[in-house]
Amino acid sequence: MQERSETTSEHTGSREEVEETFNEFYERVAMTCFRYLGFKNLDQVDNITPYEYRLLMKSKELEIVDKHYELHLQAYLNMAASARKQVGKKIKPVYMNFNKFFDYQKELDRVMGIKKKSKFDGLAQFIQEQKKEG
Repeated sequence: MQERSETTSEHTGSREEVEETFNEFYERVAMTCFRYLGFKNLDQVDNITPYEYRLLMKSKELEIVDKHYELHLQAYLNMAASARKQVGKKIKPVYMNFNKFFDYQKELDRVMGIKKKSKFDGLAQFIQEQKKEG
């Protein structure tokens, strides 16, 4: 059974018609499922709907984009961590220690919703009390 389908050329981005048999299509989908989706046998491939396949593949593409983001962020952070500045005639690191570069406790507190008291918190409360009295 021959079936005509449209595919996108990976190199040029142009659409071209390619003849692909059902068996070739099935084989391509199966290999993609094994390679990217962690499928272990053909029964899993046979039990997936086209809709599920498209969703899983789109999710995989987004996962790859996230991985690229993390790699680029890591490269950027490597560059930032090794940054230097001139102080007088000497060149010193911008970040003298790791905590200056990344405040782990501050990030934990942010995620947990813990807010540190500001030195101005008491002032704001004092002003509110004065408004109520005045």
